[in-house]
Amino acid sequence: ARTPAPDRGRLPKSASRARAEDARSRVPKTRDQSTADDRAGRKEGLRNHSFAQTLPRMKFRRQVGRARPVATVMMLIAGMAQTAPLAAAQVGEEAAYQRCLSEITLNPNQAFDEALIWRDQGGGIPARHCAALALIALEEYAAAAERLEELADQSATRAAAQAMRPDMLGQAGNAWLLADRPDRAYSALSGALALLPETAPARADLLIDRARALAAEKQWAAAEADLSASLSLAPDRVAGYVFRATARRFLEQFDAALEDIDTALALDPERTEALLERGILHRLAGRDDAARRDWLKLLTITEEGPAATAARRNLEMMDVDLSRDGNGNGDGAAAAGHAG
Repeated sequence: ARTPAPDRGRLPKSASRARAEDARSRVPKTRDQSTADDRAGRKEGLRNHSFAQTLPRMKFRRQVGRARPVATVMMLIAGMAQTAPLAAAQVGEEAAYQRCLSEITLNPNQAFDEALIWRDQGGGIPARHCAALALIALEEYAAAAERLEELADQSATRAAAQAMRPDMLGQAGNAWLLADRPDRAYSALSGALALLPETAPARADLLIDRARALAAEKQWAAAEADLSASLSLAPDRVAGYVFRATARRFLEQFDAALEDIDTALALDPERTEALLERGILHRLAGRDDAARRDWLKLLTITEEGPAATAARRNLEMMDVDLSRDGNGNGDGAAAAGHAG
């Protein structure tokens, strides 16, 4: 076990204090989320519902429902499973690195403090990387993203750590998305992609992540292109089809969007986001009964999470429209969306 540094008293005594001392002048302010898609009435609102606000949670969710910080950071840690331990082993610190990562799931505040101690004792990049991941678990997303970007830059000149750079930048991109900074996310994810060969399997997830950043900026054509590129590398990726369907709906490519959703549900018949999206597409086409079936099926799978919340809202709005219509024929104009 590592012996605490003799000057422990000068180290931060809590993660919150450490963050204030170590990153207070560097953390960008979160931008207000755009509400432009809410301005055009019910039918336009249904058509132009964005998945961008929920993709970060969907990315890291193990089951249906809202991702917790620990689940988020564990998925980020999993992304480093092959490269980071190898780099740590090359400096004789693999066991310490794994202990630090494990501590994040138990007590991220303590993991952060211990990572700083280890850093001051010469833990180098593995210690600093663990500290950054602990900040993600503590929901200090912007501070974590900046640390990860700095580590990626510094790793460029260190042979033992160069293999970690795409993963670090990918993690930084996801942290920026969680911080509601899609512009910074796009930059980090583009940097990660630039480091990988065009056919590298790791590009598939990075392209999906960059599409989320593009979607947050309402760049739907570019998002669709990234998702198509991702699916060419990983044609069985359900999330890619669901997200591309939403992008294509924004582009009013409704037939292509429905094909994507049908493919996603063939791969995973109980994918709640796919059922929600297909219901929206049916509702836009005036197929109210089909929309209702999809949303009710979704609610039999789960009653929790953004997709379930949106399905309930869509059903309520559909019932309101049908009652106003009076003859039982809805006009496909209910508002809908994944709850953020």
